[in-house]
Amino acid sequence: MMSNSALYDSPCRGQRAFESSRLAPQALQVPSIKEAKRAHTALHETCQEGHTHLSLLLISLGADLQARSREGWTPLMCASSRGHLQLLSILAATGGNVNDLTRTGLTPLHIAAWKGHTAVVQKLLGLGCNPAAVAHSGKTALQLASEEEHRETVTVLQAAAAKVSGPPAPGV
Repeated sequence: MMSNSALYDSPCRGQRAFESSRLAPQALQVPSIKEAKRAHTALHETCQEGHTHLSLLLISLGADLQARSREGWTPLMCASSRGHLQLLSILAATGGNVNDLTRTGLTPLHIAAWKGHTAVVQKLLGLGCNPAAVAHSGKTALQLASEEEHRETVTVLQAAAAKVSGPPAPGV
C-alpha cells in the first residue's frame, strides 16, 4: 500500500507515477506529516498546483470536495486562489460549493478577486456567487480587488454589484 506521504507528495509534484489501483481510498483524507501543518488533503494540493488530471483522479476515487484546511479552505478555494479556471469548473460541476466561507469569512470570490484572477471571478459570478458578500474584515471582493489594484477585476465586480443593487429608485 502507498504511504500517506507518497500519496501527498506525488500530486504536489504533478507526478503521474502513482496508479489509481495503488491508492487506498481511506488514505485520501488522511494527512501526511508534511501536510498536517495546514491540514491540506491531496486534493487541496492538486487543485492549488493546477494538476487537473490528478485532481480528476482523486475526485473519481472519492476525495472529499468539502474537506477543510485549518483556515477553512476547500479545494475549490485553492483552485480559485491560483486562477485555475478549468479546475474550478470541474469542482463546481462535481459538487464543490462556490459559496463556502473560510474561517475569516472569505468566499472563493473574495479570494479570486484579491489575487486578480478576473476569469475566475467571472466564472464564480456566473455560478451564483454574491458580489456583495462581506468577509469578517468587513470587506467585499470588490474592495479587495481595488486594494490590490486589479483594475480589470474591479470593473467586472462593479458591473456585478450594479446588477445586484439594480437601478436607483425614482427620485433618488
